[in-house]
Amino acid sequence: MAAPNPAVDHRRPSRLAARRAAREERTAQEALDARGALSVVEPARQVSISTYTLGAISLLIIVSAFVGTVFMRVRLAEGQRSIDSLNGQIIEAVALEDELLLEIAQLESPDRIRSVAATRLAMVAPQDVTYLAPVLPERPATALVAPTGDPFTPTEQFLELDEGGTGDVSQEEGQ
Repeated sequence: MAAPNPAVDHRRPSRLAARRAAREERTAQEALDARGALSVVEPARQVSISTYTLGAISLLIIVSAFVGTVFMRVRLAEGQRSIDSLNGQIIEAVALEDELLLEIAQLESPDRIRSVAATRLAMVAPQDVTYLAPVLPERPATALVAPTGDPFTPTEQFLELDEGGTGDVSQEEGQ
């Protein structure tokens, strides 16, 4: 036969231990009945983030902030370059406007107009000026005869006024 293992106690539980176990079981059962149907809940597991994961998330946030800052500065520099270009165009346009205004003033000068009229257009200033009398509503103008020949050569007929100062040539012809 095999020898009994001294580490394993093959004896029966003692009566005292059996009573104690029965009492604990009754107490536990009475406690359950008194409180209602309760169950034992496992303790919540604590979620732990490893140092490596926390470092990786922090690094990702820092890199994202850096890239965002660089992107915004690039956009700001592009906008400033565009503004500088527009300012340069404005300065050029204002300078061109000033040049053109000066040229207009020179071209509109009465001395220049007189010299161009005399040299290019062969115009001469009149020796005397003849003013025409206005046509009054109570005295309607009669039809004038169209000039013959060179219309730019003055004739005596059109330069003389009638004695009444009306400028009506038809009355002179009728006399």
